[in-house]
Amino acid sequence: MKLPHIRTFVTVADQSSITGAARKLSLAPSTVSAHIAALENEYGIQLFLRLHNGLRLTETGRSLMAQAEEILDAAAVFEAQARSYRAQLTGQFRLALSIAEPLFDLAAFLHHLDCHLPGVELQLSRDESARILESLEQDKLDMGIVYGADFDPRFFSMPLRRAELVIALPRSWHGKHDSARKSLGNLPWINTGAACPFQQIIDKLFAQFNIDPPQVLRADDSQTRRQLVVAGFGASLLERREAVHPDIVILDSTPLPCSYSLVTLAHRQFDPVIRALSALVENLA
Repeated sequence: MKLPHIRTFVTVADQSSITGAARKLSLAPSTVSAHIAALENEYGIQLFLRLHNGLRLTETGRSLMAQAEEILDAAAVFEAQARSYRAQLTGQFRLALSIAEPLFDLAAFLHHLDCHLPGVELQLSRDESARILESLEQDKLDMGIVYGADFDPRFFSMPLRRAELVIALPRSWHGKHDSARKSLGNLPWINTGAACPFQQIIDKLFAQFNIDPPQVLRADDSQTRRQLVVAGFGASLLERREAVHPDIVILDSTPLPCSYSLVTLAHRQFDPVIRALSALVENLA
């Protein structure tokens, strides 16, 4: 038994019509019919008599109507109490992001936060994934959205989606460096922080091709690496959409997957504000 099916049952009884109920519920008539059929099939009963001028409740349908209305009333009370509780959540919340802007619709998140959790004041920052985890441990943050999927048991993590990483090369290298994948070992490289998941992927890639490219720079955040690639300092690993730039060439190869997750300390995963914000993030991911 599902609540939408009960709501459809009560509405059809009120309208004495599939079409009228569909209009009132903003559903397709076929969906309304499917809801009624699902209830009848689940319990082996007949709720309505199909007449030439509409639908009429059977004796069974009439006897169940009072309970159906009670269920809907109880659901409305539950929803009102839940909304009231959510509106009472207040305080400052510290969230840090390491993922690229295209992967997370910040504007939509802030809009939903204002609508659903008006009492929560958000303090937002950006940092490298490893430093976000350190800040969580030091109680400098409440939650982070970071690259990676496997974390220390001290952390609770909720996988969101996967980013696609690509090898980004300066367009100015055309004719200056051989940009073929087999020649990656000869290209100047901009690495990330040692604890960054990107660097772990880079290291695996280099090990796969048995190469050790010269490191010219190390930059933790992707925006800095992107600017350095554009300026012609070296090649680097970037999220695919961040690598879209007139002065960047993407090496023609299969993108490298990298998961990203919502992370908080394990003992805080059931905090009311963290649970509410986690639900917002999950819905937007």
